[in-house]
Amino acid sequence: MADEKGMSNDERKALREKLAIPILDAFGLWMKETYPAVLPKSRIGQDIAYSYSLWSRMKNYLKDRIAFSMIEDAEQKSVLKPGSVIRRHCRKSNET
Repeated sequence: MADEKGMSNDERKALREKLAIPILDAFGLWMKETYPAVLPKSRIGQDIAYSYSLWSRMKNYLKDRIAFSMIEDAEQKSVLKPGSVIRRHCRKSNET
């Protein structure tokens, strides 16, 4: 959607906030209200517990992704080779 419209990073962030925040808030409220009413070992209880464990990462989706877009832009302009930042980071973490 944002790619097809050629949206800037600020426009993408505004769109993400407009569309995703109400959905994530509703999902969080649903989990909070539903979890006490289900058995923890039931399938839905396990699924909600798993979702709770990932909740902070789900909320990270709302954060601005400027660094990611800067890396993508540099790759498209051939300043960086695609994946080189990730490979360099992995190499450093393996050396320590």
